[in-house]
Amino acid sequence: DRIYVGAEVPQSHKRTFCSLLANRGKLVMPYMSKLICVTRDDDSFTCKELMSVSFRPLLTPEMIAEEVVGEEEEGDRHRDSHIIQINTNIGTLQEICRFQV
Repeated sequence: DRIYVGAEVPQSHKRTFCSLLANRGKLVMPYMSKLICVTRDDDSFTCKELMSVSFRPLLTPEMIAEEVVGEEEEGDRHRDSHIIQINTNIGTLQEICRFQV
């Protein structure tokens, strides 16, 4: 069982993601500006820091709903502020983890 999370997990959701792991499973996620690997062994969890990272925060359904309402109120000007450029030369999270986990 392997779980890869592609956005910074807030402190309030760490336990939720850990609870999804099967026994002897691994969870790789950005957490507090570190890429961590959590391994489950029965009811105990081992956490290992892999490297420092910078990820966008995880958007929960509640946060997305608030953002959509804000966009409707502010119109197109607000929508344009969410455009970001992505560097396509960076490996995928899975590729990066392959060498660290």
